[in-house]
Amino acid sequence: MRNLGVRELIRKALRLMPLASGFVTQPRPTTTMARGSKKSYTGKQKRRASHIEKSYEKRGVSKKTAKARAWATVNKRSGGGKKKRSKSSKKK
Repeated sequence: MRNLGVRELIRKALRLMPLASGFVTQPRPTTTMARGSKKSYTGKQKRRASHIEKSYEKRGVSKKTAKARAWATVNKRSGGGKKKRSKSSKKK
């Protein structure tokens, strides 16, 4: 067994420390990216994401991961949704 540092020992102790409401629990990790609406993307961006997603799936990546990677790639290449908004819908 490896030697634990002081910080690691304190972290372990805090995880197991009982409180009035029960035991301390670790916070759940949040998702890295919000899954928003794709309305603001152009047809070309949606097609690109679809083709990229299919190519990832062919390589054996899960469907969920492939979709996330595809949209991340589209956002990186084109800078996000490109549909024009009317002036009245823009925030002042």
